Amino acid sequence: MRNLLILAIVVAGSYQLYIKYQEHATTAYDENGNPLTLLFTVNGCKPCDQARTLLKRRRVDFEEFNVSNGGEQAEILKAYGGGRYMPYMVTGNRKVSGFNKHEMIGTLAEVHGQNLLTRQERKIMSKHFDSAGNPHVVMYATPTCGYCIKARDYFKAEGVDFTEFNINRDAVAKRNFKALEAAGTPLIYVGYRRVDGFNKKKLDKAIATL
Repeated sequence: MRNLLILAIVVAGSYQLYIKYQEHATTAYDENGNPLTLLFTVNGCKPCDQARTLLKRRRVDFEEFNVSNGGEQAEILKAYGGGRYMPYMVTGNRKVSGFNKHEMIGTLAEVHGQNLLTRQERKIMSKHFDSAGNPHVVMYATPTCGYCIKARDYFKAEGVDFTEFNINRDAVAKRNFKALEAAGTPLIYVGYRRVDGFNKKKLDKAIATL
């Protein structure tokens, strides 16, 4: 009898957990409209460990869902549109699939504000916004980089104003480029949103926020 009671309590709690997140699965906010951060993970996942560590170091309150065993937590993940790559983070109205350190940092800053950034990051990111605080397009590039040329043509075709930093001639830009741990050029930011290389699909999505 006792075991049945315990099982009933566990099932009821699981159901309430499922209902709590299922109702607002497109976004993650509390009843007061404050953004929540949800992290979906699986066992034995190094990128999941890295994401968890990043959130803790940035002092972001988050709720973790381990979906290794399926069940209601896996259903919650599915409701939020995740499942292909782990970890999967939902914060406010943004979602990040897989672990990309700088994409995660930018997403958290966009949703929660710049206080979770380091002093160096805040200084660099300030160049990615105009004087009114609106996101601006910034590209770290070199003059002869083929993908940089494609990015320039893309911005011109879309009628998008952008600021270009030549990392070959601008020492400060080169230092910032290295601090942002870019793998190559172009490195493009739309406010906090980062696009490594020329990726039209990602650029379309980022530009749409302007």
